[in-house]
Amino acid sequence: MSQRYKVIDSIVPTFVTIFPGAIIIFSHSHVAFVYGETENGERLVYLGGNQGDGTISGAQQIKYGTVTIGNEYAIMKPIKYTPSSYELPEMNKNEDGSYASTH
Repeated sequence: MSQRYKVIDSIVPTFVTIFPGAIIIFSHSHVAFVYGETENGERLVYLGGNQGDGTISGAQQIKYGTVTIGNEYAIMKPIKYTPSSYELPEMNKNEDGSYASTH
């Protein structure tokens, strides 16, 4: 699925076609990399760091999460970067990408 997203920052193109490795920004100021999409195509799968269990215990780790398409703050790509593929792999993931699940 090749989705196009409006970009809010004027230093990047007005629209970005989603691709593996695109930078996803959440409303709670976390960022991650787009990795794929869920099997039903309703959520983006991302790979992000500093994911924990809500405590400051050193349990933070890099892991997969998902976000419903349209609930992200922005999706960006570096201006001079040219993706080698726009094909998002389907993944069997359904973790919540909310503020609560990342703190």
